[in-house]
Amino acid sequence: MQEQYSDDDSVSRSLTLEDPLGPNLDDVQVTPTSFSFSDGMNILKFSYLKNFEFVLNLSDDEEITGLDLNHSGGTMGLGERAHHYLLAHLARLRAQHVSEGYRAMVQGWISNKQIARDMGTDMSHINIMIYRARRQLQEAIPHLMDGENLVERKRGRLRLGVECFSVYKSGECIARLPLKKSKSAKCS
Repeated sequence: MQEQYSDDDSVSRSLTLEDPLGPNLDDVQVTPTSFSFSDGMNILKFSYLKNFEFVLNLSDDEEITGLDLNHSGGTMGLGERAHHYLLAHLARLRAQHVSEGYRAMVQGWISNKQIARDMGTDMSHINIMIYRARRQLQEAIPHLMDGENLVERKRGRLRLGVECFSVYKSGECIARLPLKKSKSAKCS
């Protein structure tokens, strides 16, 4: 049976902001942390990468890499996949650059040649891993607004586009952003 709408039906919307709005706002651009629309029967909720903490779990030999996403609603397990190792490698590099004091605009960037060398493969396989990671994320979170930024690219370089993550090896945290663990599971 198809849902029936009438002229009296309406759509409501909800907007969540990171900080309260100040007084007398004119010509101010605001980026929500999430937003949703509801027609009373269906809810469409949109979100952003910054609403999630990426938790990557490496085995001792780093042959197996799992990924969990922590968010305000709990934890979503994305399983163990080969492309998660690429994300873990990029996360460790980004955390290393932060701890070494690199400026935000240069943190985590690695040349295509170096990432291919580090991963022991060629760029066509790296591109496939990036595609699979983005696709898996989009399937897990259908209304993710910025999933393409999971891995950022710029002129022969790439980096992890996530700023809230933890990398564990055999249960021990080996990399994290932000550097100090927040009291909540969420980084934002």
